[in-house]
Amino acid sequence: MVAILHNLVGLLHANMAIYYAYIDRAPVFIIGATGPMDETKRRPRIDWIHTALVQGEAVRPYTKWDYQPHTIDGVPESFARAYAVMMTEPRGPIYMCYDAWLQEQQLDHDVPLPPKSSMKVPAQFPADPAALARAAGAATDTGTRKTGTCARASAARWWRTSRRRTCSTPWRASSAAPSTARRSARPTWPKRCAGSARSSAAACSGSRRPRR
Repeated sequence: MVAILHNLVGLLHANMAIYYAYIDRAPVFIIGATGPMDETKRRPRIDWIHTALVQGEAVRPYTKWDYQPHTIDGVPESFARAYAVMMTEPRGPIYMCYDAWLQEQQLDHDVPLPPKSSMKVPAQFPADPAALARAAGAATDTGTRKTGTCARASAARWWRTSRRRTCSTPWRASSAAPSTARRSARPTWPKRCAGSARSSAAACSGSRRPRR
């Protein structure tokens, strides 16, 4: 929504409406004007009573952003930024103020427009499906080549850690066996030491066999 206010008096008259737009989080693009900032360009009385030093101060506590460009080249970029700020959640009104004398001057050169990226609106606070899809696609493209390598490295680290932890445990006979059968009870081999006899003996060289 766009609202055009008549100079300083129109802004003060719309003060309450701007406040309600702010508490309702309504995106309202408010355009106003002020008298010539150059005192030598002001007409007697009328321009003086319609001019404020910083006109946006009148509504700054309940607008998301306010700005007053001082050159014609600063108008397009500030306009684009104002739109992006207004549409960013939580939305709200913004106020753009333009110098009356600047508006009356003839345009003597081409004013470049800002790039389209300057009007980008961030994603909403809740999960945005389009943003999630873009992030997932980027992660898939960059991580496809590394997935297999990372998985193998993670498995190797887990194997070395678990083997070291398991093989440091000494052999033990089953304590639940009766005293008459304890002699024939075989020691419990660590699971990670299973394999060839040489590799098991080398990995578990610090362990002792239980006495019979």
